[in-house]
Amino acid sequence: LEIYGPGHNSFTVDEDGNDVMVTTGGEQGIELACKALCNPGDAVLCEEPSFIGALNSFRSLGAVPVGVPMDADGINVEAFEEAAVRTGARLAYLIPTFQNPSGITMSAEKRRAVYEIACRRSIIIIEDNPYGELRFADSGVDTIKSIDREGAVIYCSSFSKILAPGIRIGFVQAPIAVISKMVVAKQVEDVHTPMLTQMMSYEFLTRYDLSSHIEKLRALYGKRCKTMLDAIDEYFPK
Repeated sequence: LEIYGPGHNSFTVDEDGNDVMVTTGGEQGIELACKALCNPGDAVLCEEPSFIGALNSFRSLGAVPVGVPMDADGINVEAFEEAAVRTGARLAYLIPTFQNPSGITMSAEKRRAVYEIACRRSIIIIEDNPYGELRFADSGVDTIKSIDREGAVIYCSSFSKILAPGIRIGFVQAPIAVISKMVVAKQVEDVHTPMLTQMMSYEFLTRYDLSSHIEKLRALYGKRCKTMLDAIDEYFPK
């Protein structure tokens, strides 16, 4: 797939620059992005450790996940660039907020640094953010997609964590050139995300206040987290 113009390191995008596609769960967006952008044997840079569902998606398509070590504030930037140079990777998969399975949130400084490396080395970042809405402490960090001016970020998220896991509704926001290829790949997989679950989600989003609903979820998860941590302090061995 030729997504970079001659002598230029980014997508050619229109004024808006992005399109949105509904997917059958957030993980399908990750898989479709790899299917659209990778050939068998291509490296995909990933945080180490990373989400097993994404890793298995890459492997099933013949792509090769390449682990990059993490620090307390996210992926090691120097190791990320070294792996990019060593492997010639054109795709990176990152979970910057509440990384799965480590729980680490990447700092704003590292998000900018990784994005700049990606632009410089013609790497597309899949930013997976299924958990970002459920923060119950602090104010959060801006997504990598929010600073994307070069069409270098494919943003994947899901309603599974804020509505219901069984509904399997996700979405992708990406440059139109990428979305158009992902749409073709999706048509082969399932034609389209089931209309019934889309209509159910739509009705919830239009009838009810989503922000208030998310605030209730944050309070619930915060209470559960405190209960767990208190129990760990009280009952776990030192």
